[in-house]
Formats: sequence, structure tokens, C-alpha cells
Amino acid sequence: MEKTKTAEKTDQILLLVDHILTLWEKKDRWTCVYCSYAGYGRSGLLEDRREGDGTTPVGDFALPLAFGIRENPGTALPWKDVTEHAYWADAGNVWIESEQPVPGEHLASYDPQYRYAVFIAYNADPFIPGKGSAIFLHVKNDADWKTAGCVSVTEKNMIRLLQSLRPGARMLIVKKPEDIGRY
Repeated sequence: MEKTKTAEKTDQILLLVDHILTLWEKKDRWTCVYCSYAGYGRSGLLEDRREGDGTTPVGDFALPLAFGIRENPGTALPWKDVTEHAYWADAGNVWIESEQPVPGEHLASYDPQYRYAVFIAYNADPFIPGKGSAIFLHVKNDADWKTAGCVSVTEKNMIRLLQSLRPGARMLIVKKPEDIGRY
């Protein structure tokens, strides 16, 4: 972990390797402080994903924003409460408050998934139309571990992660352990 480009940017890495999600923190050395099973896109992990293809993006991503239908459980990440007017807009891959429907996701409509969530800043800066939007770490849906492209964990684990994550944390998503060094 310590010899990766991602490790040079942060002291916290949320690492997804296949279905195993771990949280690594750098103190004197990199230490794994959390581990659980996680769901991801129904069509797998892909480096060059497209909007609607059902894949979870591979790569190194910032975690700039947490949000939820429920109250902030104590995260140090910047937090937004989901309101009835909150949307994640396909155009721009951003949060929008609007009294009129916006193409994208009406965040309040996704319960339990968006009870607690973190934006995985895939295709965020710059935003490229057609590459996909609204990729989050969120609460597992009741019926299935598979997602449309997000990463999911149980509600209990999501709360624990939110309480552990700090500003500047990064998410690294890879297919195999040997791919970690590429990032």
C-alpha cells in the first residue's frame, strides 16, 4: 500500500478488491482497520465504463462528500442532508436542489440505499458526458448485493465507515490485488 501513488495523496484508503472492502490508515505504517464484504455493479468492475452499463469503475477516486436520508451519524466528511428536492444530476454528475424533477437520481427515492452514502468522485473533474455518474458507496439494497455501478455495504458497516472516514480519504477500486500498484 505504501508504495502506491494513492498512498502519496492521503493517510486513509478505502480499498475494494473484488468483493472485499478494507479501510487502511497510515500512522507509523499502513494498517488495515476495517474489513467486510461489499457489493458492486451487476456487470462487474471496469476501467472504461459507460453510463448505464452496470459496472463499477476501477481506479483511484476522492471521497469529497457524504450524504443521507437519515441524520449525519458522526462523519467528519462534508455532509448534506437529503431533502425532497435533492437530485444527483446526470448532467455534470453533481448534487442539485430543485423543485422540478432533474434527469438523474431523486435521492429521497432510494431508501435504504441513500440512508447513508458517500460520493465516489468518478467522472467528476472533469465531467465527460456518457462516462457515467452517481457512483456512490451506499447502504446495501434489501434484495441484492448487486448495484447499477455503486459499491454497497450493510447499514451497520456504512455507519462505521462514515464514522471512520476523514476529509482527504481516497477510494481505490481494483479487480485483483496485483493491480493495486498501478494506482
